[in-house]
Amino acid sequence: MAAPPGVDLMQAFMDVTYAHRMDNVSFGIGGVFAIQRFETNGLALFGGYTKSFAESGGTMMPTNLTNTGAETSTGFGLKVGTIINVSEAVILAASYQTQIKMSELDAYADLFAEGGGFDIPSTLRMGFSAASTALTLHADYELTGFNNVNSVGYPIENLFGCPTAGAGGTDLESCMGGNNGPGFGWDDVGTMKFGLSW
Repeated sequence: MAAPPGVDLMQAFMDVTYAHRMDNVSFGIGGVFAIQRFETNGLALFGGYTKSFAESGGTMMPTNLTNTGAETSTGFGLKVGTIINVSEAVILAASYQTQIKMSELDAYADLFAEGGGFDIPSTLRMGFSAASTALTLHADYELTGFNNVNSVGYPIENLFGCPTAGAGGTDLESCMGGNNGPGFGWDDVGTMKFGLSW
């Protein structure tokens, strides 16, 4: 019996950081090691839109699109951050993690743009805490740079350039798995959080 459609993505991070404090300012810099595990099933219907299928002249279905088991990739990035104690009542903080260039998910080279590329996006965080005698206000803003990760940032409309998409396209790299292959069209995402402690 065929596995039902679904996606499983797990990511883990390990930081090695150096931190230092000078008066009211603390800062840190560190390397980030990332490992991710990806698996998907039930996407065989998309086989006709892959670069490998188009290259074969429509005679061979892709072998690295779906139902290929779990695949693991690794990568390295950099993280920097600072905490500023403006006063006893006010604290500011900021951190930035670079985009992590991951090794390719070869078992899914027909699914993701750039032959299985699936990098981890950059993350910028800024926040502050302001305290009174009994009440503390927390605010945080996070910006995730999905737009720069081609496998999720490229628009789905890129697929129309693929010769087998039926839209008159002639660019093999616009097929799934190609260098310009379709993604999810995700923009950068900003998230705001607020909290109170009493």
